Amino acid sequence: MFRLSNNLIGILNILTFLLSIPILWAGIWLSNKGVTECEKFLDKPVIILGVFLMIVSLAGLIGACCRISWLLWVYLVVMFLLIVLLFCFTIMAFVVTNKGAGEVLSGRGYKEYRLGDYSDWLQKRVNNTKNWNKIKSCLIDSKVCSSFHDKYLNDTVEQFYSEHLSSVQSGCCKPSNDCGFNYAGPTQWTKGNTSSTNPDCGAWGNDASTLCYNCQSCKAGLLDQLKSDWKKVAIVNIVFLIVLIIVYSIGCCAFRNSRRDNDYGKYPLGIRGACCHSSGYLWSYLVLLMLIIVGVISLTVFTLAVTNRGSGQKSPGKAYKEYRMDDYSSWLRKRMNDEENWRKIKSCFVATNICSDFERRHVNAAAADKFSRERLSSVESGCCKPPDDCKFTYVPPTYWNKEKGNFTNADCRLWDNRPAILCYDCASCKAGLLDRINRQWKIDANLNAVVLLVLVIVFIVGCSSLSENRTKVHAYRTNRCPYPSSSKS
Repeated sequence: MFRLSNNLIGILNILTFLLSIPILWAGIWLSNKGVTECEKFLDKPVIILGVFLMIVSLAGLIGACCRISWLLWVYLVVMFLLIVLLFCFTIMAFVVTNKGAGEVLSGRGYKEYRLGDYSDWLQKRVNNTKNWNKIKSCLIDSKVCSSFHDKYLNDTVEQFYSEHLSSVQSGCCKPSNDCGFNYAGPTQWTKGNTSSTNPDCGAWGNDASTLCYNCQSCKAGLLDQLKSDWKKVAIVNIVFLIVLIIVYSIGCCAFRNSRRDNDYGKYPLGIRGACCHSSGYLWSYLVLLMLIIVGVISLTVFTLAVTNRGSGQKSPGKAYKEYRMDDYSSWLRKRMNDEENWRKIKSCFVATNICSDFERRHVNAAAADKFSRERLSSVESGCCKPPDDCKFTYVPPTYWNKEKGNFTNADCRLWDNRPAILCYDCASCKAGLLDRINRQWKIDANLNAVVLLVLVIVFIVGCSSLSENRTKVHAYRTNRCPYPSSSKS
């Protein structure tokens, strides 16, 4: 029968596995739908977290329910490393947030912030230009100062000075108090004659995309907010650390139980073969199934990662779209730009008569304006007609009169009216194929998710069968297969 510790570890890891699914989905959604720099910055860490939780929970679940000692050992090692990392992060969070506080101003409801008051480690991070550009983009996208402007729009200068502003609002959405600017609105200030040495006074701008986002006070305000948040996170981490240590302790008990239950390995091979004949096959099946599950997860994540870029560009006055290679994943572009790969793909296009069928379907679109209203597939648009910016004269769908001129688009020079050439060597043809691959692979990724769910269910059922088999073997061994006597007859 199952031990209590194995049951608890199994239940906890089922919950963790279920939690990893929405986390992974959120990361994939951000990767596909994220439009701002702030959203795109989060997609990869969220996907990595989701995959990590899924793999670790599967290892713990399989190890506990199927009594596979080495999987439980791997699970416990990962848990131990997680506990150590979380402990180190908690200590670091307290260390780097022990400095810095806002400066109280006379006659003001808000505080002002100085970058030099905070930890050197944090200062170094926000002073990095690349880091700050991403943070600034997030601040603008989250409309921190827009909502600040709307909230205090009707305030008089006296009312505004008495408002209790957040550290980010005080640092990023208004100029520093020692600049001596004249208040005209929450984000509108008139520069006066000032001899202030504060560099933030020169960095201020009334434009909504400028304000004080490049000011030292904005970085300081962000660090004060970060300091407050990190202290809260550190307290939550302490609670989480206690939970992890409890789970780790239960996992150690489950590991000990599995080792104890697996002691039947001491029996001679003949007795093991008689009593456990089917267990070896079932165990091999489950290992293979686990490898397939990991493979499907990896393939699904990879598929969504390489198809998270690229879409057609709508041409003005046209029903179809046009496609550019640079819009798509560099990994896919590299495959399309390989001459040997493209030669094979091109021969398939010619052999399957894609553009011949295209011409027959649209042959009645005798006028250029009628043809422009046709809805073309991405491959038809990229391979069977020249790009719109070539400005060729339309005759029938696959026959266009070239105009003399210096073309900036290399595809214009590659176009040829011969059916075996057309635009098959154009970058637009490769891009059209990539768009088709993008859409098809996204559909495949959704199917993979369904297959993955079925495989996990089958795997859990298989683990239960293996556990039941081992329980029967253990009972048989205890009652009918005693250790062979050491004495010789």
